[in-house]
Amino acid sequence: MIVFPYAGVYRSWRHSSITDEIKTIAWSCFIVFVLFFLFIKFFYNFQYFIHKPLLYWITIWFVILLLERVFIRTFLRYYRLHGRNIKRVVIVGTGTAAEKIARWINENPWSGTRIEGIFNGTTKTGIEEHPILGSYEDVPEYVRQHRIDVVYIALPADHTYKMRWLLHKLENSTTSV
Repeated sequence: MIVFPYAGVYRSWRHSSITDEIKTIAWSCFIVFVLFFLFIKFFYNFQYFIHKPLLYWITIWFVILLLERVFIRTFLRYYRLHGRNIKRVVIVGTGTAAEKIARWINENPWSGTRIEGIFNGTTKTGIEEHPILGSYEDVPEYVRQHRIDVVYIALPADHTYKMRWLLHKLENSTTSV
């Protein structure tokens, strides 16, 4: 109850590799097992503790946990490839960072992320096949009306005023920024 949340086991793994998730689970389980053995050693008589069933339990629990995660991840990837469990996103900006975000999302359909469009105040062309939906000022209203899940802000560093303005306008929404 304490180790897994702090180790990041319960975070969203949507955009991470399965090996990263397995490493995190393995490390967290190792910490749990070490803490468990220390607890037994200091608060119980360790020599009378049954070792074999405990080792079986540790191994079976770890394997079942990994199999469960792999099964769920495989199922969700299949589900997302067929258009379900999709996160709707918009990108604010059209620079290099915005292009990298759009390219990654387009190349990884298993992530379950769909770009609705791009917001930018200076250009009329979108990134790849994604249209320009408006200017920076239109983002908060569009997010509220279209139930956007994630807003990627990919503005240059010298646009801090616009970034702060967007963060302020989106702070009371359920959208991740």
